[in-house]
Amino acid sequence: MEQTILGWHLIKRGTTVGTTSLVGAMLSIGAVLGTILAQRLKQTRRTCRSKPTWKKAELLPTKARPMRSLTAQEFCERLKLFESQRVAVLVSPKEVLFSIPKDLLCANSTFFDRAFNGKFKESVELTMHLPEDTVLAFQMLLQWVYTGNIIIDTNGGATEKIGIYLDFFKLADKIDLLGPLDLITGNFKQHLCHTRLLLERQSNCGQECATNGNQADAICSCRRDSSWIATGRHAITCDIVQANCVSKEAHIDLLRDGVITSEHIQSAFELLPDHVARQTLVRACVAPYIMSCTMSYKFKFSKELETVEDYCQSLLKEVALTRTLNNVFTDPLTKSALKSWVRKGDDRWVEVPMSL
Repeated sequence: MEQTILGWHLIKRGTTVGTTSLVGAMLSIGAVLGTILAQRLKQTRRTCRSKPTWKKAELLPTKARPMRSLTAQEFCERLKLFESQRVAVLVSPKEVLFSIPKDLLCANSTFFDRAFNGKFKESVELTMHLPEDTVLAFQMLLQWVYTGNIIIDTNGGATEKIGIYLDFFKLADKIDLLGPLDLITGNFKQHLCHTRLLLERQSNCGQECATNGNQADAICSCRRDSSWIATGRHAITCDIVQANCVSKEAHIDLLRDGVITSEHIQSAFELLPDHVARQTLVRACVAPYIMSCTMSYKFKFSKELETVEDYCQSLLKEVALTRTLNNVFTDPLTKSALKSWVRKGDDRWVEVPMSL
């Protein structure tokens, strides 16, 4: 009878038990092992691979470094990989064909190395099918393999670009792409920060928000600004907005306009828990979540807090880390202090750092 590790541990400790106790102990061990197995199966379904072990490029051996990190001499040595036998990779349900030097692909991915150089049918047919991945994600992967860099078309909208990044990260994760990918994850964060700053600077509020509640003559931060126009929009930092906004979800929510979608949340949580892109997307939701609590409007992804596994836990963990030493909330995405408004007198509000 094969012995379990937990059973061996009990015997090694010299635990003495009777028959009934032994049966109970074995049942308990079985329950524990069942729980562990279920957790491992759940993790396997989510990622089907182990955590990538990315290191700084300068610490890696030459053959394990991306193109952009090579010296001219090392780059010329790497050129021989381009002359190897070609393999076919069919991407997306449409099976778009890519013909790539095998040695170059295998040098940049342990997944492809095992497939084309191992005891699998791909090593005989020299063909790989990737029906679940997008053509653009694979094109980005090839650009990284050939150049060590990725450039995304700037004509795409902010929402589309987030999805493009996430598709690439999922593919890179699946094939264990040679890293580190800190350059790309940094660009992803920069894109989210840029989008956030644009939404912070201008709300969608009209004059209705300023005049609602008979405060048309109230002195607000917009009126104190020399560039304020009576018929123009109020900035998100306008104190009148805090007091009278008729639809905070549509006007001042930092997740408004569909920049981050439910699909993005679900896609990010297909990555490993400590993946930088996943953590960055969660941090992009922290300020909107806190603002929804302090300004009394519904958080955009309230449903996903219940339906997307680990999203609620990850978000609340990041929320807990936003409180600084002086009790002021700091946006973990942009590192700027979150703002709130307090009434000063009867005719104006004052912007202050948001605190507990």
